[in-house]
Amino acid sequence: MSFHAAGYLLFVFLCFWGVGAALLLTPLRWRPFWVFFVPAFGIALGSAVVWLAAQHTTLAGANVYAWAALGLPLLLGAIGWRRRGGWQVVRIDLRRGASAYALAAAVLGFLLSPLPHVSESLTSVSLGSCDAADYAAGARVLGEFASDDRSGFIGHTEVVREHSVDNFFDYWLRLNHFTPSALLALANATFGWAIHESVTLLATVLLAATVPLVFWLARSLFGFGPLLGLGVAALYGLSPLTWYGVWHAALGQALAAVGIALLTWAGVTLWRAGPDWRRALGFGGVLVAAYWILLGSFNFVILICLAPAAAFVAAQTVRFGQWRRLAAWLAAMVAPLVVAGAVFAERVMGLAERFRLFAEHDFGWPIPVLGPAGWLGLVADTHLTGLAPAWVWGLFLVFGGLFVAAIHRAGKAGGARASVAVLAVCTLAPVAVGYGYLQFQARAVGSNESYDAYKVLAVFYPVVLPALCFWAARSALKARWARFAAVAGMTILIVAHLRTAAHTATRLEHPPFTVTAEIARVHEIEERPEVASVNMLIDDFWTRLWSNAFLLRKPQYFQGYTYEGRRGTPLRGQWDLIGGIVQLHTSDGRDGFAVGPAFSLMRAEGPHALRAALTGGWYNLEQAPQVAPWRWTQLPAELLFENPHAYPLTVQLEMRLGSYVARDLQILRNDEPMFRADIGTDPHVLNVPGFTLAPGRNRVALVSSLPPAQPGGGDPRELGFFVTRITAEVQVPADPVR
Repeated sequence: MSFHAAGYLLFVFLCFWGVGAALLLTPLRWRPFWVFFVPAFGIALGSAVVWLAAQHTTLAGANVYAWAALGLPLLLGAIGWRRRGGWQVVRIDLRRGASAYALAAAVLGFLLSPLPHVSESLTSVSLGSCDAADYAAGARVLGEFASDDRSGFIGHTEVVREHSVDNFFDYWLRLNHFTPSALLALANATFGWAIHESVTLLATVLLAATVPLVFWLARSLFGFGPLLGLGVAALYGLSPLTWYGVWHAALGQALAAVGIALLTWAGVTLWRAGPDWRRALGFGGVLVAAYWILLGSFNFVILICLAPAAAFVAAQTVRFGQWRRLAAWLAAMVAPLVVAGAVFAERVMGLAERFRLFAEHDFGWPIPVLGPAGWLGLVADTHLTGLAPAWVWGLFLVFGGLFVAAIHRAGKAGGARASVAVLAVCTLAPVAVGYGYLQFQARAVGSNESYDAYKVLAVFYPVVLPALCFWAARSALKARWARFAAVAGMTILIVAHLRTAAHTATRLEHPPFTVTAEIARVHEIEERPEVASVNMLIDDFWTRLWSNAFLLRKPQYFQGYTYEGRRGTPLRGQWDLIGGIVQLHTSDGRDGFAVGPAFSLMRAEGPHALRAALTGGWYNLEQAPQVAPWRWTQLPAELLFENPHAYPLTVQLEMRLGSYVARDLQILRNDEPMFRADIGTDPHVLNVPGFTLAPGRNRVALVSSLPPAQPGGGDPRELGFFVTRITAEVQVPADPVR
């Protein structure tokens, strides 16, 4: 199946799950606009079904019940269709959302466009984060295993224990981001996709599915007209800030954005509607769905999720002294949270432990500070690097001036226009304070708080962006010059976003991380009964996490902390799983053999067991489509061989390598020369004659008489050789010691 066909199929699947719930649960007065809530209700209902099955049954995952579960949204759709009045009414409703969904389809097509250049078959990619592999592991847990299953890695307490949970199944229910993996499990079981085929698809679909909701927020909360409302939704769908999340597989972030958008709409609309308890009850379905989306994804965001709506309500309360109305509003907003918290109690109880994990681990990586121009998505590249100072200040003056003028005009007009202006300010203020505080902490402490700052901005972005663009709202466009400025400003922003998105799409044709067919082959090890347990001796973090996901039916051991739920322990596995450019096997293929071109297995306690590791002088692994992964060396570059026996081992090396410039290669064993060859710039295979490795540690170094070369072009590295494979074959004598 092609990427585009699969992406649109997944989008329709999400909507299929949400149509009936949206028809039935959208508040009555706003029922004609149910179409904008469909993807959000699909997320909530689909993940809730997986939750209830995982929490309250012993069914062996979504693979057992996924097709039967389709009857639920079908039934709700039929009931909702009938209650809405049938095709004549629904057709009119659908027309209201046609333009927003057409825009969502265009955004999804654009997002998917680089992926066919990466792989001919469905797969997942990343610009740097390894979250995709983590979500895939959860999808497999919820798709294939029963809640009482403790086989393989699922019940491997020594490795997977995290605070109150001691098995991998409960870890996904209580501590990790449940909903992304639940949706993946449901889709995989329905369409027969492998776990590595759907993660990137879901990331792109979640962004596209949020576009109609952003359009609705712009129209209903901030008073945008249809055309400029579509402009705001297009900015959201094309923004470098949202694309950054997609291409780092930030599924929890994307879901939290949906939940906060729903909560903000419900909170503001409920206040505007007045203190009518029957009307408040009508919002119950939307609020419970929104709270569940948050609890199932970024459950810790529940503490700040009402910030924009609460700030607006507080400001209005102070302005007009409506304290009783405030109490009624709080009751209407909190009661659904209590209901959601009771139904999904495990997620609530995991909150304290989640914050303890934040204290224990400095999650994430540094992300550049985004100024006002950056908040509008005006950045220099896919890393969210800021523009040159002249551009930053120029854009700040232009768009900041438009915003201030719009707020001033709306404030002077009073009434509903002033209320919308207050909403815009109250939406931005708490998010800006939180973002600024976290960025200050990042600089003061030197931690990855800038990552948290980006997350805060990203989850509120569906409401922050319309507020930032308030100068284009209909209520701010009474003057002719204001209407012209709004159209011109929106056009400039969309063109800039298209340019950055095109650059990102080009870069993604050669992503730094891809689940290649070679990586996916590691699942073959699950079918080998002789491999009872595995030591994960894989250098590359991305590959190690995906290998974990592909091997959940085998106990696994890690040398060090790999990810949440994957602790480092003593290596007690019977076999070493070796991945990376260094491979080990035995000449007779009994105690050590290849698993495709990317992995090998070596019996950990066999008579010819050997371990190898890259030590100093190696740059990170690099890869490109249709090309074997490689590492550049500095000079010298070292390999460490560890012979655990009391007797020497004989090893023969086969190396596939080349050089940045033609140079000589010298191989030293424990500082003693043992081999020399001339290496050109094209890769070729080099066979090193057999040599012995004494008991204990043996250092093998790659050196040259020529110094390393600097490539230039902004690349500060000093490059020696590029190496795609080093195979160490342990020679087994005719009469081996067994």
